[in-house]
Amino acid sequence: MDLMNDAASCPVANPGLASARAGAPLRALLRHATETPHQRLDSHFARMTEAPDASDYHRFIRMSHACHMAIEPVLAQMAQRLDDPLLARRQSLLPMLSQDMRAMGLAPVLMEPLALNRPDLPEAAGLIYVLDGSRLGARFIHREFITKDLTRRWPGITTAYLAGASGPDAFGERMTALSGRVISETARQRALAAAQTAFALFEAAFAWAARNPEAATS
Repeated sequence: MDLMNDAASCPVANPGLASARAGAPLRALLRHATETPHQRLDSHFARMTEAPDASDYHRFIRMSHACHMAIEPVLAQMAQRLDDPLLARRQSLLPMLSQDMRAMGLAPVLMEPLALNRPDLPEAAGLIYVLDGSRLGARFIHREFITKDLTRRWPGITTAYLAGASGPDAFGERMTALSGRVISETARQRALAAAQTAFALFEAAFAWAARNPEAATS
């Protein structure tokens, strides 16, 4: 199951990658550089829709909610500070995740705030790649939920986030536009570091939810 389909600020896994592929589209560069954490995250939920109950789905929603809670405010602040229409036009799916959390009585994952040193457009590009890429993965999960009629098999679940992720979104066009603006080697290194930070955040949220499986709020 492909969640993305496509650490405090951690170093780029291959420091020469941005230089070696400076002419590559930014989306392709980020995909290549984050392949390992991407695959590791996908593996946590590979059999989610085959599970006998909704425990893994609850963990998925809790993880996603925590990461959107950490990243969306940072992107919103950058959009306002940079006065950038490209960032401002993004639709946040955090309200849908919050709706699912409330409806299913899920306890929030406790996370540290996202730490990025002086985030700017390159960091926004890296965060958007991961966060909006996860929206693409959620579309595929939503299709499986419909095909397997999981709302009937798992009574009490809600799918506001999955349904919201299935709506139209200009992710490809957004990444193409960012690719034309995040060009220098230094800027691309910063975008890569931000993307790796976002993946590390997802991994930490999953680990916390796995260690604290209690789902319902008191």
